[in-house]
Amino acid sequence: MAEAQLVESLRRDLSDEHGQATDTAVRIIWTADHLDAARRLQPSLVAAARPDGPS
Repeated sequence: MAEAQLVESLRRDLSDEHGQATDTAVRIIWTADHLDAARRLQPSLVAAARPDGPS
């Protein structure tokens, strides 16, 4: 659902007069992908950052 909303938003708000995604749209997608990756890695990163290391 969130991905569909993002795509619709790009089509409506972040396209230039030729229908191409603008630089802002590309940055939003790139950032969203990296945030998703960070969320998936969060448990591993937290465990590695503990003073006693991973459990």
